[in-house]
Amino acid sequence: MQKMSNLTIALTKGRLEQQTLTLFDEAGIDVSFMQQKQRKLVFNSPDGSLTFLLVKAVDVGTYVRHGVADLGVVGKDVLLEHPSGCYEMLDLAIGKCKFSVASTADYQPYD
Repeated sequence: MQKMSNLTIALTKGRLEQQTLTLFDEAGIDVSFMQQKQRKLVFNSPDGSLTFLLVKAVDVGTYVRHGVADLGVVGKDVLLEHPSGCYEMLDLAIGKCKFSVASTADYQPYD
C-alpha cells in the first residue's frame, strides 16, 4: 500500500479555523493534534499526512499561490477584497456573519 502524501492546508486563525476543524472532524479526519495550540502556527498530524498552517486571513491566498500550502480555507470576503488568483473550489457554508446598522428613529441621513 502506498503512503498518502502530505497535504498542507493554510487556515485562518479564530472562528473560521474552529468551524473548519469541526468539518474535518465530522468527515472522520482526526484533527485532535490541533487542540494544544499554545503559540504554534504549524501543526503536523501524527501520521504525517496533514500539515496545517495558521496564518492571517489575507495571507492564505499568498501561501497557496506560492505553493507553500496545497489549499487554503478563507472567507469569501478575503477572496473578493484581496484577489490572489486563487480559485474558490467550494463554498463550505461556514463563517457566516451578520451586518447590522442601528440608529435613532429621528436620524435623517439625506437631509
